Amino acid sequence: MFGDLSHQPHQEYLKVDDTLTSRLLGKGNYIAIEKGRIVIKPVSGKPIPEEWLNDNREKLIVGILQATKIDAYTYESHTTGNYGKPRASGITLQFINPFTGENPYAVFNAELKRDRNTKHGKKGDALPNGHFRVGKKSRFYSFWRTAELTMPKRLSSFHDYMGKLKALLFVADIDHKNRMKKSSIRLLSITYQQLQEAFNVEPLAHNIQTLPGQSPDNCQTVMPDKNIQQPHINHSLRPIQTTGQTNYGLSKQGSADTRANNNSINSTQLQHHRSNDEWLADYDGAES
Repeated sequence: MFGDLSHQPHQEYLKVDDTLTSRLLGKGNYIAIEKGRIVIKPVSGKPIPEEWLNDNREKLIVGILQATKIDAYTYESHTTGNYGKPRASGITLQFINPFTGENPYAVFNAELKRDRNTKHGKKGDALPNGHFRVGKKSRFYSFWRTAELTMPKRLSSFHDYMGKLKALLFVADIDHKNRMKKSSIRLLSITYQQLQEAFNVEPLAHNIQTLPGQSPDNCQTVMPDKNIQQPHINHSLRPIQTTGQTNYGLSKQGSADTRANNNSINSTQLQHHRSNDEWLADYDGAES
C-alpha cells in the first residue's frame, strides 16, 4: 500500500523510536489525525493526563510521520516585508516537518500600511512589525478558512491569532525553491485503520468504543481547539485523504504561538513526570 519510497527527493528519514504509538495502538486505543489534529480515545475510558499529552505530543507525531512516510508540516512563525520587483508587501509563513526537519515556507500578499487614521497612527503609516491586513478575497483569507480556525473580529488583527496554526498538521506541494504552493496547502487526515496498517497492528475485537457513534465522551486530543468540529471517521481502508482534496498515497503527499489546550484534567491532582510505562500500565490493568 505504501509503494516505492526510493524516489523521496529530500534527506533520508531519521531513525525514530515509534514504539509509543505502536504500543498505544496495540492496546486497542484509538489514534487518528483528524483535520490536522492528533486524536486519542483511550480504550479504558480513562482520561489521558494533560502533562503526558504535552510531553509526548511531538513523539507521537514523529512516530506517525515515520511509519506512514508522509511529509507533513507544522507552522513555526511568520514575518512581514516587501518582496520581489516591484516591492510587493506580504507575509511569509515558516513551516517545519517535525520528522525530517525540512522547513518550507509560503508567501501571501498582504497590506502592511494603515488604511485609516487611528490613535495609533495616520492612514498610510507602516503597521507594527508582524502586523498585516488582508481582504476576504485574498489567498491568505482562503488559507485561514481551509484551516477551519475562528476568524478574527477584524481582518487587521490576524497577527493576534497566528499561534492557533501551531495546533495543526498541514500537507502541501513544495516547489524546487522549497516554497509551498499556496493553493495546495491542506489539513492532514489519517484514519485509525490506516495507522493500524502502518504500524502493523491487528484490530482488537473488543475495541468497539472506536466505532462511529460508540466513542466515549472523554476524547482527548494532543492538539485540541474547542472551535474545531471533529469530522466523521471513515473506517474503510483506502489511501489517505487530505481535507478538501482528492486521494493521495501514503508514500508521498507533497513536499506540506500559543498552544490551545481545553483538556479538563486538573494537573494539580496528577502525579508529575509520569513515565510512558506508568501511563500505559493503567491500561494493562483495565484491559485484563
